[in-house]
Amino acid sequence: MPPDAPYGFLMHQIATRPLTEHERSIVQVHAQTNFAAFGFLTVLLLVVPVVILLQLVGLAANSLSIVQLEALRLLAVAVPLIVYLAIIQSYWKRDRRRSQRAQQDLTDNVVQEIAVTPSRVCEVTNKSDHPALAFAIGDEKLLLLSGEWLYYANTYQAEAESGEVDPDRFNGLSGASGFPNTQFTVTRLPHSGYVLAIRVSGEYLDPSAEIAAAYNDDLFRHSEILAGSLEDLAAILSRERKPRK
Repeated sequence: MPPDAPYGFLMHQIATRPLTEHERSIVQVHAQTNFAAFGFLTVLLLVVPVVILLQLVGLAANSLSIVQLEALRLLAVAVPLIVYLAIIQSYWKRDRRRSQRAQQDLTDNVVQEIAVTPSRVCEVTNKSDHPALAFAIGDEKLLLLSGEWLYYANTYQAEAESGEVDPDRFNGLSGASGFPNTQFTVTRLPHSGYVLAIRVSGEYLDPSAEIAAAYNDDLFRHSEILAGSLEDLAAILSRERKPRK
């Protein structure tokens, strides 16, 4: 808590309201199965490898017996198929979880507005190199925000100026849209954790440090409220990761 904060000072407050029609249309998209992604993965991981391997087998056909040729053809189909099924099963599990959470957001018809005055913020680094920020928001709680959307100007309802990036700001936006910030409000969906918008109302707050944490971004939502302190963040994420697999 900032040293000059009055007694009873709240570093975060959560208010709720119903979804607007525009927000509902966004959530409806997230509640649907992403068949386009499944089609892309099928072509990339199954169709293309099988075609290439069968062509390679065909090039060596003259030097192979019929038995060897059939065995190689079988392998050319079987190996990509096994890899594809392993990956698609994991992806299907994650996509179904995302869809179910979004459906629950539609059913409950609730949007959270989290007003935050953080005492400290740290950048979280991970193997996937996706942007992530962790805020200390009081009551031994942390707000974790992660994803490429942190770099998008429309997240902050701001206009990108000629595509220019401010290297001194985490989100690359200059002026009043710089983030992280000393005061901001996150508009999010409670079940999916999807962040609809961030409204900044304070001054730019430079991340005080970097915390290296080995965690899988796919297992964590856009926004998470976690129990603990920034000093223990790596251990907290490791603990939270296990039941989400």
